Amino acid sequence: MMAAPVMDESVPMMAKGASSKRMNAGGPPPPSSPGVVNLGQEFLQDLDSNLREDASNPSFKKMLMRDGSLAMSTGFNSPATSSLPSNVKMIPSHTSFSSLAENVRVEVSQISGAYIENERASSYEHYVNEPLSRKGRGGGGGGRRSSEDRLVRLSNLAMTVKIPSESYDDFMQKIAGMSNKVENGVQITDQSSNVQDVTNSYIDVVSRISVLESSEKALRRLMEAASSTRDVLDVEKQLRNVINDKERQVKQKAYYETGVSLSTVRITLNERPPITFDDPVDNTRWDPTKTVTKALNSLESGLVYLLDALIYTIVWAVPVLGALWVGKMAWEKARKGGGGTGSLL
Repeated sequence: MMAAPVMDESVPMMAKGASSKRMNAGGPPPPSSPGVVNLGQEFLQDLDSNLREDASNPSFKKMLMRDGSLAMSTGFNSPATSSLPSNVKMIPSHTSFSSLAENVRVEVSQISGAYIENERASSYEHYVNEPLSRKGRGGGGGGRRSSEDRLVRLSNLAMTVKIPSESYDDFMQKIAGMSNKVENGVQITDQSSNVQDVTNSYIDVVSRISVLESSEKALRRLMEAASSTRDVLDVEKQLRNVINDKERQVKQKAYYETGVSLSTVRITLNERPPITFDDPVDNTRWDPTKTVTKALNSLESGLVYLLDALIYTIVWAVPVLGALWVGKMAWEKARKGGGGTGSLL
């Protein structure tokens, strides 16, 4: 863990202002005797000494917490998978999912102080259709599944990596450099980086710890100087609260220091579904079953086309014929009415 940074020349006013407010709330009890007055003065001297020591240290620098995320996908390239449909195309030059994951682990291992905090692997099932079921009605996919469909399992991996802050940019560039969709099939699907300045929060915590340490010291002296059991119990209760609060602030200080020294990178790897084609890849040998299949597909497509044409004809013919019949009736009625008027004349 890195050494705790301290404040620069711009800090004393902020730190002293924050500390003087907290001193009244969390400091020792108001003095009630000359002996206690001396203890209160010692408390103020200790507090001022701590803050001045922090402010005079020239090694203080801004506290920046950095984290990022990177999501990548790679093509399906698992030659060990059996019973794949004939229309699945394997691209040997594409990086397999397992190789991509191993490459990321190697990059982490090559950085001093970096480590993988956790990994979570998962998978899901994906249906790859044979050409027969891919064609479906009218030559489209249709989403129909048959006994000729094949099931493949695609992998996902999520890992959280801790990287020394000084190596963060270099690591992100190396991981992103693994992607080249044309050559190796690896593609970046999402990438982000965040920087959070926790300088003021860190100074606030350091100041609070200084106040609590001085409060603890003064309360212990008050406990030694107490003359009654009641005073001892009252001071002990305050002392317990101060110690608990100091422990919380120390943990928060350690959290900031760890977050500044080690950046967090969340990496997600996904395996894309295999590439498929409407026709089998190996189409050089004549196969009568394929011919029969194509003929059945053509017959089905032709029947579907005829049925669709018939449905369209019926749907369009009814309103058109109805409109023609209404027009004809109106015309005949108008003609008869015109003929009757002519005979009266």
